Amino acid sequence: MRVLLALSLLINLIFISWNYKRVSEIASRKVKEYANPDWETVSFRLQRDALLKRLPNHNNQVVIIGNSHVQYFEWAEACGNPNVKNRGIGSDVIQGVINRLPDVISDSTRTLIIEVGINDLAKGKSPEYLNEKIVQLIRVAKSLQPSIKVVINSIFPTSNLVQGTKQPLSPLIIKTNEFYRKAAEQNDAVYVDVFSKLGDENGLNEKYHPGDFLHLNADGYEVWLKELMPYLKQ
Repeated sequence: MRVLLALSLLINLIFISWNYKRVSEIASRKVKEYANPDWETVSFRLQRDALLKRLPNHNNQVVIIGNSHVQYFEWAEACGNPNVKNRGIGSDVIQGVINRLPDVISDSTRTLIIEVGINDLAKGKSPEYLNEKIVQLIRVAKSLQPSIKVVINSIFPTSNLVQGTKQPLSPLIIKTNEFYRKAAEQNDAVYVDVFSKLGDENGLNEKYHPGDFLHLNADGYEVWLKELMPYLKQ
């Protein structure tokens, strides 16, 4: 009897030990998943994209689309035009914007304002890749609405590095902006140089960012808004 009891206790201890180890492993993986910026970014982008797809597009006269720089500002209220639609998604990349164009452009869309590219460069994409994609973006937009005015913003300056490297983003941004300027010129689009208004090759002017050297504060948005106002009011 004692032998059976001891054996039973031993088996239970082994089971409890194995189960504890298994639960700990699962919990550890979950913590890593939730702490992983890429996982959080993908989840957020999918949720935001699903939300925007449910919004009507029949009155999208002016659409501003891009990444967090676009999303984090109240464009319609700031410019006084309720027909401006904010279609920014934090951390979005240029292919993501291209994929979303059919959902945001309608027969009523007169102006498409685009701000995208910094996340591609930060993830290791080349200026040449963005050059190819910005031309594709312009052409897709015009295929959806032939009379649309496409406005391409320069990528903002930053002193940040390419993720996982010591390579500065600034030279890549400057090269990409020159590609954007030429692409707009050659494809009947408009290029807006915000780069030189917000900073230089050393990054954003300290007056215009909240401390992360990447995003804009209220003063930074005021500068950008001034540059875009002629197109937001249309």
